[in-house]
Amino acid sequence: MPERLQLPTDRPYPLVLISAAPVWRWDWPAELQQRVSQMAREHNATSFMVVQAALTVLLSKVSASSDVAVAFRSLGGATRAR
Repeated sequence: MPERLQLPTDRPYPLVLISAAPVWRWDWPAELQQRVSQMAREHNATSFMVVQAALTVLLSKVSASSDVAVAFRSLGGATRAR
């Protein structure tokens, strides 16, 4: 996969990539975390994977499209697939 796809954009790409991304933190009920953890265990996944899948389903429903891509930047560049 290329480092960056050459697609038309509404503004130019920055000359220097800034890796500082916003961080969102929120609290959710302990019961919800327990249910997410349980689902992750049942499907041999992580809690992150369960939440990412839920976000993808939500965006698919809201957009009325089954073609939804969700990506998260990884700071672990050394583990990137080559």
